[in-house]
Amino acid sequence: MLKHLRRKEFSKKILWAISVVIILSFGVFGSSNYMTRKGAKSLSSAGSIFGKRISLEEFQESYLHAQHQALLQYGENYNRVSQFVNLQAEAWDRLILLYEARKRRLRISDKEVVDAIAQIPMFQRNGKFDPLLYNDILRYVFKTRARFFEEGVRSTLIFNKIYRDVIERISISDEELRADYDAQNMALQVSYAFIRPEDFLTEASFEESEARAYFDAHAAEFALPPSVNVEYIKLSFPESADDAAKESVGQKAQELYQALSANPDFAQVAQQFQQEVKETGFFSEDRPNLDLGWSFELLQQVFQLPDQKIGEPVATDEGYFIVRVKERRDASPATYEEAHDKIMEALKTQSAWEVADQKSREIAQQIQNALTQPGM
Repeated sequence: MLKHLRRKEFSKKILWAISVVIILSFGVFGSSNYMTRKGAKSLSSAGSIFGKRISLEEFQESYLHAQHQALLQYGENYNRVSQFVNLQAEAWDRLILLYEARKRRLRISDKEVVDAIAQIPMFQRNGKFDPLLYNDILRYVFKTRARFFEEGVRSTLIFNKIYRDVIERISISDEELRADYDAQNMALQVSYAFIRPEDFLTEASFEESEARAYFDAHAAEFALPPSVNVEYIKLSFPESADDAAKESVGQKAQELYQALSANPDFAQVAQQFQQEVKETGFFSEDRPNLDLGWSFELLQQVFQLPDQKIGEPVATDEGYFIVRVKERRDASPATYEEAHDKIMEALKTQSAWEVADQKSREIAQQIQNALTQPGM
């Protein structure tokens, strides 16, 4: 039987049966609605179901049985899916179903338990149940005693009996089956017109006064983010450089960096190594100067460097860079001139959406008129 329990389809049926049993017996959805947790108030109780207190020991046993069932169900994939398995909820569900089983006076014989375990592939060698393999897996994988594991299997078989009992009471007419099939497999063919605002950017028009008014109303949106101005020395790779040539440039970059560590005067050390010091101009982390062609690693180093601190050489496709943050600006409000390009972009987009909205309404009206004409 546990061979079937390992299958995904059957496990879904068991979970569905749990819900149906609770609905039929108590008239509401969800096991959590029947349970009042009292663990915070009493160290000897994990909670209660249907007015019956559940001891910590009972809950722990149910939790371990739920874990064993998950190991049987998922096998070698258990570690990958365990984070998605709510064992606490499973433990409470098992306790609720055991409560239902006692009400129904359901029993499972020892022979049924033995037969079910013997059919589990995990405990078989060469197609037959192997007692030594069984005991080893329980000891080293499940880390439990055979008696405890077998009682968990007994509980699972009882749940299967509840499932079968519930299913036998359910009858579905052909009409209901057909209606459900149609609902799940109905297909529709839809015709539509897609109006893209981007297609109307060239039609956008507005006055300079509108741009200034927009800036005054949305000044906070155009605030300048924190930015840096970086000094850098670039040691370029020769054209068609092989690995040996690149390694030579890397060694020279290390020598230059060591010299800067002893003398942080960028201009003086660069001159000694016949290199040029350049500046990037101010740029921000969210809008880096892409024209520099710097790698993500190098840009990341720049924004982590303290002011005037010289960074270690970083290799890129073009060569090695040694950088130092010369100046840093905090976030500040932008002037109208600094925000001008962004304002134009925002107004064009807003105007394009308005044009697209008007066009879509016109097309919708044309379609509606066509559909209401005679013969349509």
